[in-house]
Amino acid sequence: MDFYKLLSKYYDDIFQTKEKAVTFIEDVFSSKGGKLLDLAAGTGAEAVALAKKGYDVTAVDISPLMVEKMQEKATVHDVALTAFESDMCQLDDAVLSQQDGVYCIGNSFVHLPNSEAMTRCLNSVYHLLKRGGAFIVQIVNYDRIFKHEITKLPVIKNEVKGLLFERFYTFNQEDISFQMRLTVTNDGDKAAIYERETRLMPLMKDDFMSIIQNSFFQQAEFYGTFSGEALTSDSPALIAVMRKN
Repeated sequence: MDFYKLLSKYYDDIFQTKEKAVTFIEDVFSSKGGKLLDLAAGTGAEAVALAKKGYDVTAVDISPLMVEKMQEKATVHDVALTAFESDMCQLDDAVLSQQDGVYCIGNSFVHLPNSEAMTRCLNSVYHLLKRGGAFIVQIVNYDRIFKHEITKLPVIKNEVKGLLFERFYTFNQEDISFQMRLTVTNDGDKAAIYERETRLMPLMKDDFMSIIQNSFFQQAEFYGTFSGEALTSDSPALIAVMRKN
């Protein structure tokens, strides 16, 4: 089975809703009922949480299975959520324009292949925003990853579902190889192991700032956690808030 197809099946059993991210997003996009766009939304946990709080949310993901999960989740929670399949950098201006805010969390942004693609993505989002709107991007803090030569992220376990999710980094000259391993054990059966490797563009703060300055946004506020703490070289995350003036 395709790794991402399998991951979509177990996604909500592996990853919890990022409640602090939802609060952070609310603090940035304070007006209830505003239009928000969730890029690379996965199964839409945060999108549904924000829709329940009164926002007009659209969520997109490149995986049709993830979109299906979002739609099912919106039905279960009885919220209005527009969800459809889309690359996060090939967005339809006619359909998605005049957003109050856009966010891309969960380290999805560094799946873009290079700085040019990232600049194009920022510019695409800029055109979708109303004046005064903002774009939030959250990625792993790669300054910390390189400083401490971190090659393995914390293991995620769900013993009830028989799931073990492991993630590893291998450092290359231009990028990082990101390996994922999902072990599934059902009712005492022999464990099935599924693996996938992908390349990431590890953005350190200075590199990200250069990309932002080459985009229409020009400037950003940086944070190290969704609690709003300042970004340092030891912060777990890098969160950039870019505003359209």
